Amino acid sequence: MTTLCISFHGGSSATSINNILAATTTGPLMPVLAPNALGSLPSLCELRGFFAADNLLYVVNAYKDFSNILTFSPPANAGNPYTFAGFFAAGASDGLAHPFCAALVPNGDLYVSNQDMLSGQNSSAITYYEGPTKDNPGKYKGVFAGGFITLRGIATDGTYWYVSDEGNSRYSGTVWILDSSGNQKNSLSIDQPVHLLYDGTRYLYIGSEAQNAVYRYDTQNGDTPVEFITSSSAVKIDHTAGLAICGPHIYVASRKSGSVNQYLLTDPSQASVYVNDLSDEPEFLLFF
Repeated sequence: MTTLCISFHGGSSATSINNILAATTTGPLMPVLAPNALGSLPSLCELRGFFAADNLLYVVNAYKDFSNILTFSPPANAGNPYTFAGFFAAGASDGLAHPFCAALVPNGDLYVSNQDMLSGQNSSAITYYEGPTKDNPGKYKGVFAGGFITLRGIATDGTYWYVSDEGNSRYSGTVWILDSSGNQKNSLSIDQPVHLLYDGTRYLYIGSEAQNAVYRYDTQNGDTPVEFITSSSAVKIDHTAGLAICGPHIYVASRKSGSVNQYLLTDPSQASVYVNDLSDEPEFLLFF
């Protein structure tokens, strides 16, 4: 399946989309998660990163008072929404504090970036967990790395971790490079980095929200990141958000314009708007 799915900023306004929507080129956006999926529990709100594993869909629910990693089961009939299956991790006792991104590594462990401070920490941190598998809902293992100001996206190439620290009004931001034990090995200076995407072979793509651009970093030679999609592109980005690759294209969420753009990987000047007129700000993108 290669359908583009989008999570949104969400919230309580009339235009908020507290769901994941699947984009098609032939019809309307379709909800991926069943409406009122959580029943009597607090509603879905501020959904962020999500991924599919072991025939389940895992979704980061980032609302500060209801921070969770939720699991959803696929529908029996194609085209129907996923249904709520339970919690992978729930709240502060499971090491969650306003989570943003979740990354699954080959050994099966799950790593989560938290935007707020955990109890006992003086900064935002990455936490990690055993699992997930269908028969093991996961177990909180602790803090993998801390010391960040405004933690956002995380990604790994299997050897190193790449961590977006968006910074604040006094600090423009950094992508930290960590070893497999969470120790800082190097850093990349990027203005307000948020989303990261490793292509699985060589390149790390870095979305700069402030510059309305996407940078590309060669993980093999370690050179300075280059501006891959520029702010002067004919198809502009207004506040760079989620990134995804499918086939020959990279897809970029443009938060403030409520759109998703498509750029040719071999020539990003060849671009078009893939989805537009979204009522809410797109956050994460995933093809599955």
